[in-house]
Order: sequence, then structure tokens, then C-alpha cells
Amino acid sequence: MTHLAIALGLAGALAALPHQDDGPDGRPPIELREGDRIVLLGDALIERMQDFGDLEAILTAAHPDQTITFRNLGWSGDTVFGEARAGFGTPEDGFKELVAQVEAAAPSLLIVGYGANESWAGEQGLPRFREGYGRLLDALEATGAREIVLLSPIAQRGPNPLDPFGELPHNRDIQRYAEAIGQISRERGHRFIDLFTAMTNRPTRSLADIKDGTPPPMIPLSVSYSDDGIHLDEPGQESLARWLSDRLFGAVSGAPHARITVGEQIAIEATHGSIADVTLIPGGIRFQFKRTSLPDREPALGSMAQGTIRVDGLPEGLYRVSCDGEPLRAGHGTIPPPFDDRLGDHGDSGATRVGITVVPGSFPVEIAPDREQFEALRRAIIAKNRLYFHRYRPQNSTYLFGFRKHEQGNNAVEVEQFERLVAEAEAEIARLKVPAPHEYQLVRIAEEDDDR
Repeated sequence: MTHLAIALGLAGALAALPHQDDGPDGRPPIELREGDRIVLLGDALIERMQDFGDLEAILTAAHPDQTITFRNLGWSGDTVFGEARAGFGTPEDGFKELVAQVEAAAPSLLIVGYGANESWAGEQGLPRFREGYGRLLDALEATGAREIVLLSPIAQRGPNPLDPFGELPHNRDIQRYAEAIGQISRERGHRFIDLFTAMTNRPTRSLADIKDGTPPPMIPLSVSYSDDGIHLDEPGQESLARWLSDRLFGAVSGAPHARITVGEQIAIEATHGSIADVTLIPGGIRFQFKRTSLPDREPALGSMAQGTIRVDGLPEGLYRVSCDGEPLRAGHGTIPPPFDDRLGDHGDSGATRVGITVVPGSFPVEIAPDREQFEALRRAIIAKNRLYFHRYRPQNSTYLFGFRKHEQGNNAVEVEQFERLVAEAEAEIARLKVPAPHEYQLVRIAEEDDDR
């Protein structure tokens, strides 16, 4: 339409931002900044996060306009003493290696998860654990990271579905170490996330130790485990990532809502998304819609969480709706009376039709292509994590840097070449995190098609 005047305006009243509750310790959510580097440090709970990429993908997708990078320094079997990183050296060598790895990663935020392995020392091991954690925090605080978050270890799960946590005596030791970490966090002024309590609903003393003696509300954390009852499986990792992102960083995005009003001018209102390239076509309208950020989860079809687009001002009637040339999926477009009668569903005023809506009226935003892009982003993050793993933790380090480097030490130069590969992978992540626009088209159903 050559003389189409488009008045663009963002209408904040279409949908309010989700309320951001304070975190479990009463602090506001962490606000991520341009250039932030989030470093995850700890034992197997942290290490396994790099294989799934959920937390990193959720936070990356929520901030498409910011450069935020991640480094996972988790190490199975590790402790606050760095023993697992010692190689053929002493435990003290392992601690020095741990500190050097963190310093090289240059964190602005640290998420630290220890205590699971140390808990096997039982109650008598708590004094040494507290001392070791204090020494570790001395080193971590010296990096200048503006936020350090301490996670408790997770509970172990037994085979009894009626009481999966209560029948394992070792969970009492894990709880003791969770309490110790909570106390350390308060003494040092760091955030504390009590995963043990969230999973088992058994408050630790650290949560109850507030002014009136009443523990703050705890949002339950329901996760699934692998067969060993110690580690989380893939769905469990995803649940943990969503829970942590909500509790630490707050609600990051709302459902998109937009409205196009056709008149002498075309008026556009949108929140959590944008409308562009609006064009009137024979029998309908075509436009581009782009979300503000990629959706990290799949809402129920037709729910308000999916978002809506409303079109007013076109001739009243039924319209076929497509996104990128494909009809909207089943479950979209609830047809109210009297238009449902034209579709042959007499008496079923809530009939749902594939790719059909009514004007004036709303239809759900198609989520499938954006979810596919989010999954592509998550896969790219996993690929980057593997490259970084080989950069900071090469499997043949003894031959490259250790006492056998006289045999293959000439290949050590190749380790630094992973930096370029990691940078290329992060460039791909930066591309995938930005939502792509999708073309919507509404075309009025002809009179002769009304009875279909």
C-alpha cells in the first residue's frame, strides 16, 4: 500500500511486566550488565550443567541486547580445597590451580556449588570445611567479582517414592553442610541458595535464623534424578536451571501482546515484541512480528502466557492466519458465535479451528519457530562449553604441561588455539540469541468457503 501511513507506538498498558519478587534472602534479583562474565565453580552438580546448557541458555535468551558470557569450571569430585584439580601434585597444588582457573576466567559474577563431597566427612568434618570455604572465599573475593552466590548441595534421593529423601541417613550430613554454607554466606555477606531445603522441604537452621524465628517462604524445587539418586538427569537439570534463574535473576520476560488497528492510519501497539512492515493485501493484512526475547519454555496452547496479537478495523469475519506461510498450529483461534456456526459446529460455541481467527479479535502468537531457535541456541552453548572444557582442562595435560612434557610438550601451543574456536562459538551464540522476525498473514475466508 503506497500511501499507507503507519503510526508506531508502544503501549505499556497491553501487558504488565511480571512482578519480580525479592530473592530468598530478601535481596532484589541480580541485574545483569553489559559485558558480564558469569563463572560457575564447584563439583559435579556444576560440572554437569555444561552438558545441558539450560541455565546459560535461559539467561542468554533473556538478554539479547547484552553481551553476557559464561565459563563453567565445575570439576567432578572437587571440594573447597581443590583436591580434584591437583593431578599428580599435592592438594595445595590443586587449590592453587583452582584459584588460577578462576582468575583466568575473570568473573564479574560467581555461582559456587560445594559441600556434597565434603559431607562424607560427617559432622566432625565441619570445622575443616568451614575453614576451607573461608580460604576459598578469600581468593574468590580478591577477583573483584561483584556478586558471589553460594549454593548448598542437593539431597540424595532414595528408591521409596513416598519418602525419597527421609530414608537416606547421609542426607542429614548433607543438611548439616547446607546449614554451614548458609551461615558462611551470612557472615561474608553473600547470597545463599538452599537447594537442599527447596527439594526436601526441611528447613535448615540457616533459613530459620531470622529475627522472628520464622523461616521465609520457600518455593519448592521438584527435580528428577538419574538412576544413581545422586545426580540430576536432563529434565532435572532443566528444572533446576529454571528455578535458579527465577530465584536469582527474577522474572526476565513477559508474554508478548500486540494490537494492529486499521483506519485512516494504521496504529500499532506492542509490548514484549514489535510489529513492522504492515501491509494491506487483497482480503487481509500482512506484517512482521518479532519477540523481545526468545521463549525458554513452552506454555500451554492458547494460554495468556503464549501471547496474543489482535487485529481491528478489517471487515468483520473469519480469517485464515498463517505464520511464515504455515497455518497456526492446532489449538489456535477460538471461534466465538455466530462465526462458529459457519464452520458447521452448531452448538459448540467454543470450537477451536486450525489457523482460523475472527476479526475483530485476537489470536495466539505462534511459538514453535521461536522455541526451535531457543533450542538451537542451547545446542550452540553446549558446543561452546565443550570447546572451553578442552581449552582449560585438556585431557593429556600431563604430556603437555606436566612431568612428561618432554615427550609431547611441543603440542601445548594447540591448547591456546581453542580460544579462537570459543570466540567463534560465542559469535554464533550472539547471533542465535536475537529473536528472528516472523511474517504473519490474515486473509478473509470467502463467502463460498464459510461453510467449511
